[in-house]
Amino acid sequence: MTKKLSAVVLLILIFNAGGPRAQSQDTTMSLESCILTALKNNLGVAIEIINPELAELSLAFSKEKYIPGLSFGFSSQNTSSASFSWIEAAAKINSQDKSYYIQVSQFVPTGGRFYATLSSYKSESNRSFQTINPRFGSTLAFSFYQPLLRNFGLVLNKRDIVIARNNRDMSEIQFRSVLQDTIYKVEQAYWNLVYSIEDLRVRRQSLELARDLLAKNKREAEVGTIPGGATDSLRDAFRLKYKNWSVGLILSVPINNFLTRAHFVQIRLNLDQALLRIKNQEQQVFLEIKNAVRDVKTDYKRVQAYKVARELAEKKLQAEEKKLKVGLTTNYLVLWQRRDLANARSAELKAIIDYNLSLSGLEKALGTSLKSKNIKVHELLQKDGMD
Repeated sequence: MTKKLSAVVLLILIFNAGGPRAQSQDTTMSLESCILTALKNNLGVAIEIINPELAELSLAFSKEKYIPGLSFGFSSQNTSSASFSWIEAAAKINSQDKSYYIQVSQFVPTGGRFYATLSSYKSESNRSFQTINPRFGSTLAFSFYQPLLRNFGLVLNKRDIVIARNNRDMSEIQFRSVLQDTIYKVEQAYWNLVYSIEDLRVRRQSLELARDLLAKNKREAEVGTIPGGATDSLRDAFRLKYKNWSVGLILSVPINNFLTRAHFVQIRLNLDQALLRIKNQEQQVFLEIKNAVRDVKTDYKRVQAYKVARELAEKKLQAEEKKLKVGLTTNYLVLWQRRDLANARSAELKAIIDYNLSLSGLEKALGTSLKSKNIKVHELLQKDGMD
Protein backbone atom coordinates (compact mmCIF):
# COMPACT_ATOMS: atom_id res chain seq x y z
CA MET A 1 0.00 0.00 0.00
CA THR A 2 2.85 2.41 0.80
CA LYS A 3 4.51 2.11 -2.61
CA LYS A 4 1.17 2.49 -4.38
CA LEU A 5 0.24 5.55 -2.36
CA SER A 6 3.66 7.06 -3.04
CA ALA A 7 3.07 6.67 -6.77
CA VAL A 8 -0.35 8.31 -6.39
CA VAL A 9 1.13 11.25 -4.50
CA LEU A 10 3.73 11.66 -7.24
CA LEU A 11 0.98 11.80 -9.85
CA ILE A 12 -0.95 14.48 -8.01
CA LEU A 13 2.21 16.57 -7.65
CA ILE A 14 2.82 16.28 -11.40
CA PHE A 15 -0.72 17.31 -12.26
CA ASN A 16 -0.71 20.14 -9.75
CA ALA A 17 2.52 21.44 -11.22
CA GLY A 18 1.49 21.36 -14.88
CA GLY A 19 -2.29 21.34 -14.93
CA PRO A 20 -4.54 24.27 -15.77
CA ARG A 21 -6.42 26.13 -13.12
CA ALA A 22 -9.62 28.10 -13.62
CA GLN A 23 -9.48 31.76 -12.68
CA SER A 24 -12.04 33.39 -10.39
CA GLN A 25 -11.66 37.10 -11.02
CA ASP A 26 -15.36 37.91 -10.72
CA THR A 27 -15.97 36.18 -7.40
CA THR A 28 -16.05 38.39 -4.33
CA MET A 29 -14.30 35.86 -2.07
CA SER A 30 -11.26 33.68 -2.58
CA LEU A 31 -11.51 29.92 -2.30
CA GLU A 32 -9.53 29.95 0.95
CA SER A 33 -11.87 32.55 2.46
CA CYS A 34 -14.92 30.51 1.45
CA ILE A 35 -13.46 27.38 3.05
CA LEU A 36 -12.59 29.13 6.31
CA THR A 37 -16.03 30.75 6.46
CA ALA A 38 -17.74 27.41 5.86
CA LEU A 39 -15.70 25.65 8.54
CA LYS A 40 -16.49 28.43 11.00
CA ASN A 41 -20.24 28.64 10.35
CA ASN A 42 -21.10 25.04 9.40
CA LEU A 43 -23.36 23.41 11.99
CA GLY A 44 -22.22 19.92 10.99
CA VAL A 45 -18.64 20.86 11.81
CA ALA A 46 -19.78 22.45 15.08
CA ILE A 47 -21.50 19.18 16.02
CA GLU A 48 -18.55 16.97 15.11
CA ILE A 49 -16.06 19.16 16.91
CA ILE A 50 -17.63 18.14 20.24
CA ASN A 51 -17.07 14.43 19.66
CA PRO A 52 -13.26 14.52 20.19
CA GLU A 53 -13.81 16.41 23.44
CA LEU A 54 -16.33 13.81 24.62
CA ALA A 55 -13.94 11.01 23.65
CA GLU A 56 -11.12 12.69 25.55
CA LEU A 57 -13.32 12.93 28.65
CA SER A 58 -14.25 9.27 28.28
CA LEU A 59 -10.56 8.36 28.15
CA ALA A 60 -9.89 10.40 31.28
CA PHE A 61 -12.82 8.69 33.02
CA SER A 62 -11.46 5.22 32.13
CA LYS A 63 -8.14 6.14 33.78
CA GLU A 64 -9.80 7.19 37.02
CA LYS A 65 -9.75 3.63 38.38
CA TYR A 66 -5.97 4.04 38.83
CA ILE A 67 -6.47 7.04 41.12
CA PRO A 68 -5.89 6.00 44.77
CA GLY A 69 -8.99 5.74 46.94
CA LEU A 70 -9.26 7.18 50.45
CA SER A 71 -11.88 6.15 53.04
CA PHE A 72 -12.61 6.91 56.72
CA GLY A 73 -14.66 5.15 59.37
CA PHE A 74 -15.74 5.82 62.97
CA SER A 75 -17.92 3.89 65.39
CA SER A 76 -18.99 4.32 69.03
CA GLN A 77 -20.77 1.72 71.16
CA ASN A 78 -22.10 1.87 74.75
CA THR A 79 -23.32 -1.33 76.44
CA SER A 80 -24.84 -2.01 79.84
CA SER A 81 -25.61 -5.45 81.24
CA ALA A 82 -26.43 -7.05 84.59
CA SER A 83 -23.55 -8.32 86.68
CA PHE A 84 -23.62 -12.04 87.49
CA SER A 85 -20.62 -11.91 89.81
CA TRP A 86 -19.97 -9.48 92.68
CA ILE A 87 -16.29 -9.79 91.82
CA GLU A 88 -16.76 -8.13 88.35
CA ALA A 89 -18.97 -5.26 89.44
CA ALA A 90 -21.33 -4.20 92.09
CA ALA A 91 -24.63 -3.95 90.17
CA LYS A 92 -24.15 -3.80 86.42
CA ILE A 93 -21.35 -3.79 83.87
CA ASN A 94 -20.93 -0.66 81.69
CA SER A 95 -18.65 -0.65 78.63
CA GLN A 96 -17.83 2.07 76.10
CA ASP A 97 -15.94 1.28 72.87
CA LYS A 98 -14.85 3.76 70.23
CA SER A 99 -12.94 2.96 67.04
CA TYR A 100 -11.91 4.67 63.82
CA TYR A 101 -9.86 3.87 60.76
CA ILE A 102 -8.36 5.48 57.64
CA GLN A 103 -7.70 3.39 54.55
CA VAL A 104 -5.86 4.02 51.26
CA SER A 105 -6.53 1.66 48.33
CA GLN A 106 -4.86 1.42 44.95
CA PHE A 107 -5.93 -0.57 41.90
CA VAL A 108 -3.07 -2.31 40.05
CA PRO A 109 -2.97 -3.18 36.30
CA THR A 110 -3.09 -6.94 36.98
CA GLY A 111 -6.62 -6.61 38.37
CA GLY A 112 -5.72 -6.68 42.05
CA ARG A 113 -6.05 -4.04 44.72
CA PHE A 114 -3.64 -2.93 47.44
CA TYR A 115 -4.86 -1.64 50.82
CA ALA A 116 -3.10 0.25 53.62
CA THR A 117 -5.26 0.59 56.75
CA LEU A 118 -4.59 2.43 60.00
CA SER A 119 -7.12 1.62 62.77
CA SER A 120 -7.36 2.72 66.42
CA TYR A 121 -9.72 2.06 69.29
CA LYS A 122 -10.52 3.11 72.86
CA SER A 123 -12.20 0.71 75.31
CA GLU A 124 -13.42 1.69 78.80
CA SER A 125 -15.33 -0.44 81.36
CA ASN A 126 -16.25 -0.54 85.08
CA ARG A 127 -15.12 -4.15 85.45
CA SER A 128 -13.04 -4.88 88.56
CA PHE A 129 -9.45 -6.03 88.42
CA GLN A 130 -8.91 -4.29 85.03
CA THR A 131 -5.46 -2.81 85.45
CA ILE A 132 -5.52 -0.67 82.26
CA ASN A 133 -8.67 1.31 81.96
CA PRO A 134 -9.33 2.89 79.56
CA ARG A 135 -7.42 0.79 77.05
CA PHE A 136 -6.07 2.13 73.72
CA GLY A 137 -4.84 0.26 70.67
CA SER A 138 -3.67 1.06 67.09
CA THR A 139 -2.92 -1.20 64.11
CA LEU A 140 -1.31 -0.51 60.74
CA ALA A 141 -2.13 -3.25 58.23
CA PHE A 142 -1.22 -3.84 54.58
CA SER A 143 -3.17 -6.20 52.38
CA PHE A 144 -3.26 -7.18 48.73
CA TYR A 145 -6.01 -9.00 46.84
CA GLN A 146 -5.40 -10.46 43.41
CA PRO A 147 -7.90 -12.55 41.38
CA LEU A 148 -6.19 -15.47 39.67
CA LEU A 149 -8.86 -16.45 37.15
CA ARG A 150 -11.57 -13.95 36.33
CA ASN A 151 -10.44 -10.34 35.68
CA PHE A 152 -6.78 -11.29 35.84
CA GLY A 153 -4.13 -9.87 33.49
CA LEU A 154 -2.72 -6.64 32.14
CA VAL A 155 -4.52 -6.77 28.79
CA LEU A 156 -7.95 -7.39 30.29
CA ASN A 157 -7.71 -4.62 32.87
CA LYS A 158 -6.45 -2.08 30.34
CA ARG A 159 -9.28 -2.91 27.95
CA ASP A 160 -11.43 0.10 28.87
CA ILE A 161 -8.50 2.47 28.43
CA VAL A 162 -7.54 0.96 25.08
CA ILE A 163 -11.13 1.17 23.86
CA ALA A 164 -11.46 4.77 25.05
CA ARG A 165 -8.17 5.71 23.40
CA ASN A 166 -9.25 4.07 20.12
CA ASN A 167 -12.60 5.87 20.29
CA ARG A 168 -10.77 9.16 20.78
CA ASP A 169 -8.58 8.49 17.74
CA MET A 170 -11.63 7.46 15.72
CA SER A 171 -13.47 10.64 16.70
CA GLU A 172 -10.52 12.74 15.52
CA ILE A 173 -10.38 10.81 12.26
CA GLN A 174 -14.12 11.27 11.82
CA PHE A 175 -13.74 14.98 12.51
CA ARG A 176 -10.99 15.21 9.90
CA SER A 177 -13.26 13.39 7.46
CA VAL A 178 -16.08 15.88 8.08
CA LEU A 179 -13.67 18.76 7.53
CA GLN A 180 -12.42 17.25 4.26
CA ASP A 181 -15.99 16.58 3.05
CA THR A 182 -16.91 20.17 3.87
CA ILE A 183 -13.86 21.48 2.03
CA TYR A 184 -14.69 19.37 -1.03
CA LYS A 185 -18.32 20.56 -1.07
CA VAL A 186 -17.17 24.17 -0.78
CA GLU A 187 -14.75 23.67 -3.66
CA GLN A 188 -17.52 22.10 -5.74
CA ALA A 189 -19.84 25.03 -5.14
CA TYR A 190 -17.02 27.54 -5.66
CA TRP A 191 -15.80 26.15 -8.98
CA ASN A 192 -19.36 25.69 -10.26
CA LEU A 193 -19.92 29.37 -9.48
CA VAL A 194 -16.72 30.24 -11.34
CA TYR A 195 -17.93 28.20 -14.31
CA SER A 196 -21.31 29.94 -14.31
CA ILE A 197 -19.69 33.38 -14.21
CA GLU A 198 -17.16 32.61 -16.94
CA ASP A 199 -19.75 30.84 -19.12
CA LEU A 200 -22.02 33.85 -18.81
CA ARG A 201 -19.11 36.03 -19.96
CA VAL A 202 -18.58 33.78 -23.00
CA ARG A 203 -22.27 33.90 -23.87
CA ARG A 204 -22.31 37.68 -23.56
CA GLN A 205 -19.31 37.96 -25.87
CA SER A 206 -21.04 35.74 -28.38
CA LEU A 207 -24.17 37.89 -28.11
CA GLU A 208 -22.16 41.08 -28.69
CA LEU A 209 -20.51 39.58 -31.77
CA ALA A 210 -23.92 38.56 -33.11
CA ARG A 211 -25.23 42.08 -32.53
CA ASP A 212 -22.22 43.55 -34.33
CA LEU A 213 -22.82 41.23 -37.28
CA LEU A 214 -26.51 42.15 -37.31
CA ALA A 215 -25.66 45.85 -37.38
CA LYS A 216 -23.18 45.22 -40.21
CA ASN A 217 -25.81 43.34 -42.20
CA LYS A 218 -28.29 46.16 -41.71
CA ARG A 219 -25.78 48.65 -43.08
CA GLU A 220 -25.06 46.41 -46.07
CA ALA A 221 -28.77 45.97 -46.72
CA GLU A 222 -29.18 49.71 -46.81
CA VAL A 223 -26.55 49.99 -49.58
CA GLY A 224 -27.81 46.87 -51.44
CA THR A 225 -24.92 44.39 -50.80
CA ILE A 226 -26.02 41.32 -49.26
CA PRO A 227 -23.64 38.42 -50.37
CA GLY A 228 -25.18 35.09 -51.21
CA GLY A 229 -28.86 34.14 -51.48
CA ALA A 230 -31.38 31.32 -51.26
CA THR A 231 -30.15 29.71 -54.50
CA ASP A 232 -26.56 29.74 -53.34
CA SER A 233 -27.43 28.17 -50.02
CA LEU A 234 -29.45 25.37 -51.70
CA ARG A 235 -26.63 24.72 -54.14
CA ASP A 236 -24.09 24.50 -51.34
CA ALA A 237 -26.36 22.12 -49.43
CA PHE A 238 -26.80 19.66 -52.33
CA ARG A 239 -23.09 19.77 -53.12
CA LEU A 240 -22.30 18.90 -49.49
CA LYS A 241 -19.91 21.83 -49.50
CA TYR A 242 -19.77 22.10 -45.71
CA LYS A 243 -19.21 18.73 -44.11
CA ASN A 244 -19.72 18.40 -40.38
CA TRP A 245 -19.09 15.39 -38.17
CA SER A 246 -18.80 14.60 -34.50
CA VAL A 247 -17.62 11.67 -32.44
CA GLY A 248 -18.77 10.98 -28.88
CA LEU A 249 -17.80 8.42 -26.28
CA ILE A 250 -19.58 7.80 -22.98
CA LEU A 251 -17.92 5.51 -20.45
CA SER A 252 -20.05 4.44 -17.48
CA VAL A 253 -18.41 2.33 -14.79
CA PRO A 254 -20.88 1.20 -12.06
CA ILE A 255 -19.35 0.65 -8.63
CA ASN A 256 -21.52 -1.61 -6.45
CA ASN A 257 -21.41 -1.36 -2.72
CA PHE A 258 -20.00 -4.36 -1.24
CA LEU A 259 -24.79 -14.57 17.53
CA THR A 260 -22.64 -17.22 19.00
CA ARG A 261 -22.49 -20.13 21.47
CA ALA A 262 -20.03 -18.69 23.99
CA HIS A 263 -18.50 -15.34 24.86
CA PHE A 264 -15.05 -16.44 23.79
CA VAL A 265 -16.30 -17.58 20.38
CA GLN A 266 -18.17 -14.31 19.99
CA ILE A 267 -15.07 -12.25 20.68
CA ARG A 268 -13.01 -14.37 18.28
CA LEU A 269 -15.59 -13.93 15.53
CA ASN A 270 -15.78 -10.21 16.22
CA LEU A 271 -12.01 -10.03 15.90
CA ASP A 272 -12.03 -11.91 12.59
CA GLN A 273 -14.81 -9.68 11.35
CA ALA A 274 -12.92 -6.55 12.38
CA LEU A 275 -9.80 -7.74 10.55
CA LEU A 276 -11.83 -8.40 7.41
CA ARG A 277 -13.39 -4.95 7.68
CA ILE A 278 -9.98 -3.36 7.94
CA LYS A 279 -8.82 -5.27 4.86
CA ASN A 280 -11.97 -4.31 2.98
CA GLN A 281 -11.56 -0.68 4.04
CA GLU A 282 -7.98 -0.70 2.75
CA GLN A 283 -9.22 -2.01 -0.60
CA GLN A 284 -11.95 0.62 -0.72
CA VAL A 285 -9.47 3.38 0.07
CA PHE A 286 -7.06 2.19 -2.61
CA LEU A 287 -9.93 1.89 -5.12
CA GLU A 288 -11.11 5.40 -4.27
CA ILE A 289 -7.59 6.77 -4.76
CA LYS A 290 -7.16 4.81 -7.98
CA ASN A 291 -10.44 6.17 -9.35
CA ALA A 292 -9.51 9.69 -8.27
CA VAL A 293 -6.16 9.45 -10.08
CA ARG A 294 -7.93 8.13 -13.16
CA ASP A 295 -10.39 11.04 -13.05
CA VAL A 296 -7.49 13.52 -12.80
CA LYS A 297 -5.73 11.97 -15.79
CA THR A 298 -8.96 11.79 -17.81
CA ASP A 299 -9.97 15.38 -17.02
CA TYR A 300 -6.47 16.59 -17.84
CA LYS A 301 -6.70 14.96 -21.28
CA ARG A 302 -10.18 16.46 -21.70
CA VAL A 303 -8.76 19.91 -21.02
CA GLN A 304 -6.11 19.40 -23.68
CA ALA A 305 -8.66 18.05 -26.16
CA TYR A 306 -11.13 20.88 -25.61
CA LYS A 307 -8.30 23.38 -25.88
CA VAL A 308 -7.46 22.02 -29.34
CA ALA A 309 -11.16 22.06 -30.26
CA ARG A 310 -11.48 25.67 -29.16
CA GLU A 311 -8.39 26.71 -31.13
CA LEU A 312 -9.76 24.91 -34.18
CA ALA A 313 -13.12 26.66 -33.77
CA GLU A 314 -11.31 30.02 -33.63
CA LYS A 315 -9.43 29.25 -36.83
CA LYS A 316 -12.60 28.11 -38.57
CA LEU A 317 -14.38 31.30 -37.53
CA GLN A 318 -11.49 33.44 -38.76
CA ALA A 319 -11.53 31.62 -42.08
CA GLU A 320 -15.29 31.99 -42.39
CA GLU A 321 -15.12 35.71 -41.62
CA LYS A 322 -12.47 36.16 -44.30
CA LYS A 323 -14.68 34.31 -46.79
CA LEU A 324 -17.59 36.56 -45.81
CA LYS A 325 -15.55 39.65 -46.63
CA VAL A 326 -15.02 38.43 -50.21
CA GLY A 327 -18.58 37.11 -50.60
CA LEU A 328 -17.81 33.37 -50.53
CA THR A 329 -20.07 32.51 -47.60
CA THR A 330 -23.19 33.66 -45.80
CA ASN A 331 -23.96 35.41 -42.54
CA TYR A 332 -25.76 32.29 -41.36
CA LEU A 333 -22.59 30.20 -41.59
CA VAL A 334 -20.60 32.88 -39.77
CA LEU A 335 -23.14 32.90 -36.96
CA TRP A 336 -22.99 29.11 -36.93
CA GLN A 337 -19.20 29.19 -36.51
CA ARG A 338 -19.51 31.80 -33.77
CA ARG A 339 -21.99 29.59 -31.97
CA ASP A 340 -19.59 26.67 -32.29
CA LEU A 341 -16.76 28.80 -30.88
CA ALA A 342 -18.88 29.86 -27.91
CA ASN A 343 -19.77 26.22 -27.25
CA ALA A 344 -16.11 25.22 -27.56
CA ARG A 345 -15.05 27.89 -25.07
CA SER A 346 -17.79 26.80 -22.67
CA ALA A 347 -16.77 23.15 -23.03
CA GLU A 348 -13.11 24.01 -22.40
CA LEU A 349 -14.03 26.01 -19.32
CA LYS A 350 -16.18 23.14 -18.04
CA ALA A 351 -13.28 20.73 -18.57
CA ILE A 352 -10.97 22.99 -16.57
CA ILE A 353 -13.53 23.22 -13.76
CA ASP A 354 -13.91 19.41 -13.78
CA TYR A 355 -10.13 19.08 -13.63
CA ASN A 356 -10.00 21.35 -10.57
CA LEU A 357 -12.75 19.31 -8.92
CA SER A 358 -10.99 16.04 -9.72
CA LEU A 359 -7.84 17.41 -8.08
CA SER A 360 -9.92 18.28 -5.02
CA GLY A 361 -11.39 14.78 -5.07
CA LEU A 362 -7.92 13.26 -5.19
CA GLU A 363 -6.79 15.39 -2.25
CA LYS A 364 -9.89 14.23 -0.36
CA ALA A 365 -9.16 10.57 -1.17
CA LEU A 366 -5.53 10.95 -0.08
CA GLY A 367 -6.57 12.82 3.06
CA THR A 368 -4.33 15.79 2.22
CA SER A 369 -7.05 18.47 1.97
CA LEU A 370 -6.35 19.87 5.43
CA LYS A 371 -2.59 19.95 4.84
CA SER A 372 -2.86 21.54 1.39
CA LYS A 373 -5.22 24.21 2.79
CA ASN A 374 -2.94 24.68 5.86
CA ILE A 375 -5.80 23.88 8.25
CA LYS A 376 -4.56 22.53 11.61
CA VAL A 377 -7.13 20.41 13.40
CA HIS A 378 -5.66 20.85 16.88
CA GLU A 379 -5.66 24.63 16.61
CA LEU A 380 -9.23 24.51 15.36
CA LEU A 381 -10.27 22.35 18.32
CA GLN A 382 -8.50 24.59 20.83
CA LYS A 383 -9.91 27.75 19.30
CA ASP A 384 -13.43 26.37 19.30
CA GLY A 385 -13.05 25.18 22.86
CA MET A 386 -12.04 28.68 24.02
CA ASP A 387 -14.97 30.22 22.19
